Amino acid sequence: MISKRWELDFRKAVALQESGQWAKAEAAYVKLCELAPYHFDIFHLCGTASLKLGHYKEAIEKLARAYSLNQKSTLCGVRLGVAYNNAGNLHEAEAVLRATLTVDPIFSPTLIELGKVLWKLGKLDEAEKILIQATTVNKPLAEAYETLGALITVKQGYGPSEVYFREAVKLDPNRSRSWFYLGVCRYYMGYIGEALTHLANSINLDGKFAQAHAAFGLALEKCFRLNHAYEAYLTAIQLQPTNTEVRSSMLLLMQYLGRPRSELDLAHREFGSLFNPEEALKVKFNYSRDINRKIKLAFISPDFRTHAVSVFMEPILQSLDKAKFEIFLYHDLVIVDETTERLKHLADKYTNFTGLQNDFVIKKIKEDEIDVLVDLAGHTGYNRLPMFAKRVAPVQISYLGYPDTTGLAAMDYRFVDCITDPQEDTLNFYSEKRVRFSTCAWSYLPPKAAGELKVQTQGPITFACINNYSKVTDFMLSLWALLLEVVPESRLVIKGEHFSDPLIKNRLTERLIKLKIPVERVDTWDRTVGFEEYFESFSKIDIALDTFPYNGTTTTCDTLWMGVPVITLAGDRHINRVGQSLLTAVGHPVWVAKTPQDYVALAAEVARGLDRSLDKRKQLRDKVRQSLLCNYSTQGANFGQSVQEVWQTWCRSGE
Repeated sequence: MISKRWELDFRKAVALQESGQWAKAEAAYVKLCELAPYHFDIFHLCGTASLKLGHYKEAIEKLARAYSLNQKSTLCGVRLGVAYNNAGNLHEAEAVLRATLTVDPIFSPTLIELGKVLWKLGKLDEAEKILIQATTVNKPLAEAYETLGALITVKQGYGPSEVYFREAVKLDPNRSRSWFYLGVCRYYMGYIGEALTHLANSINLDGKFAQAHAAFGLALEKCFRLNHAYEAYLTAIQLQPTNTEVRSSMLLLMQYLGRPRSELDLAHREFGSLFNPEEALKVKFNYSRDINRKIKLAFISPDFRTHAVSVFMEPILQSLDKAKFEIFLYHDLVIVDETTERLKHLADKYTNFTGLQNDFVIKKIKEDEIDVLVDLAGHTGYNRLPMFAKRVAPVQISYLGYPDTTGLAAMDYRFVDCITDPQEDTLNFYSEKRVRFSTCAWSYLPPKAAGELKVQTQGPITFACINNYSKVTDFMLSLWALLLEVVPESRLVIKGEHFSDPLIKNRLTERLIKLKIPVERVDTWDRTVGFEEYFESFSKIDIALDTFPYNGTTTTCDTLWMGVPVITLAGDRHINRVGQSLLTAVGHPVWVAKTPQDYVALAAEVARGLDRSLDKRKQLRDKVRQSLLCNYSTQGANFGQSVQEVWQTWCRSGE
C-alpha cells in the first residue's frame, strides 16, 4: 500500500501518464521514487514513462530497481528487456528476458522481445524458434507474426514471409505496422498496386509512421510517380529526421529527378551530418604498417549475385594480384545464385551478413582485421553506410554502386576515372578524395546469354531507350520528340518495368501526349523475363538513346556489346559523364554530344548513315572486346595499384 502522504501525488502521476503527458508523469514519478525507494509500482511506472520517452538510461535504472523488488512481474521484466535492447545492451536484455520466461514461459511479449534481441545478436535460427513459439501461444499477438515474418524475409525472402504478415493483419486489422509489413512484402514481390493499398492503410491508421511513408514512396517510384515519391520521402524525413534508409532512398531519387548539383550537395551533407565524425576519428587500428605486406582487401555489397554490380566486379576480382591481396567478399542479401558461387571462388573468404545488425557486422569485420574496405552500394538499397560512418577499416573506399558522394567524412576515397571526374573539376561536392585509377572506371564482363549477334535489316529506323525508365526525364522526352521530327517515319522504343500494367501504360501515354510525342510512333516494351530475351531484343534496335542527367551504365555496355550505337549527352558531373567515359573507352567519342541540340543532330546523323549489316555489328562488338572495358588484366592492375597507394598513404600517416 502507498502511504496516504504520497497517495495523492501518485494518483496525479498516473493521471498524467494515462492522458499521454509522459514527460510530466516521468518527473512526478522521479520525485516519488525518492520518497518511496522500496515501492515496486512507483519504480515500474517511472521506468515505463522513461522508456516511452526514449530515456533508456533512466528507464534501465528505474526498471532494474523495480525488477529487483519483484522478479515475478513479467511485464516489468519485458520492459526492462526492451530498455536494455534499445540502449544496445543486448546481453543484459537476453539475460533478463530469459529470466522472465522462467516465470511465465508462454508470455507472448517476452518471447517477441527475446526473438528481437537474439536476432540482433546474430542468433537467427534461435530467434526464429522463439518467435515461432510466440505465434503458438494462446491468443498470439500480431507483433509476433510481424517479427517472425521480418526474420523469415531476411533468411528466405519475401515469398515465404507473406503468410505471416497476412496473419498479423487478420489478427489486428487496426494495427498500422502489420499493414506496413504486408505492403512492403507485396512491393518486393512485384504487386505494386496491392502494395500501395496496404501502405495507404498503414498511413491512414498512423499518419506519423515514418517507415510507412517511406515505403509508400518506394512503391510510387515503381509507378514512375517520382515527384509524389519525393513528397512521401520528405514526409518520412520530417517525421524521422535520423532515418538513414529514407535519406538514401531520397538521394537516389533526386539523381533520377535531375535535381541541381547544389541541392544534391546539401542533401548529401545533411546525410553526413547525422553521424559524429569525432566517433570515427577515435577508432584506432593496431595493424602492421608494413607497406610491402599482403593487404586484406574486402568488398561489401548486397549485389554479389546476378546483378549489374557483379558484371563489373567479377573481372576486377579475377585480375587482382593474389600475391598482393587477400580478398574478402561480404555479401548482404538473402539472394544467392550461380554468380554468387562463381564470385566465392575468387575470394579467400566469403561471408553473408544478411539480416545481421551493423554492430554485429562491425565486430566480424574487425575480427578479420580488414585493411581496406570497399563499399559497392553507396546510397542504393540495403547499404551499410551508417556502419562506414563509424570507421570499420583503416581505409574506406566508395566504388561503383552509386554515381555520387556518400557524404560521409569517414569514407576516405571514391574510385572514379579521369573522364567522369576530370582533374579540372575542383568543385567541393565530395566528402571523399577522388582517385582516378583508370581512364575508364569500369571493367565489363559480357553475359553468356548475349549469344550471337542478329540484326533486322527491314523497316523504319528504330531508336530505343532501354535504361531504367525512372531516368527518363521530360527534358529527354522533349529531345526525342524533336528527333522523331528530324527523322521522318522513325520509331521510338521505351522500355520499362510494369509497362504491361494498364495503369502505368496509361500514365506513360498521357505523358507522351502532354509532351507532344506522336504516340502512334512509340512502342513500349515491358521488362523481359530472362537475359536471352533481353539480348534478343537488341536485334530490333538500330540506335540506342542514353538518358540525361542520369546516364546508363550497364545498359550502355550491353548495347555496345550487341553492336548497337549509343548516343549520349555529356554534362558537368560524374552521373552524366559515364556515357562519355564508356564510349571513349570503346573508341567512339564521336557519339558523345556536348549540347542538347548536338544530341538530336548526332542521333539523326547516325540514323542517316546507318549500316544495318551484321558485319557492322560484329565490328562494334570487336571494338568492345579489344577495349579497356574488356582488358581485365590492365584494369585489375590499375585498381590494385590504386588500392596499394591509398593503403601506403595510411601506413605512412601514423594515424
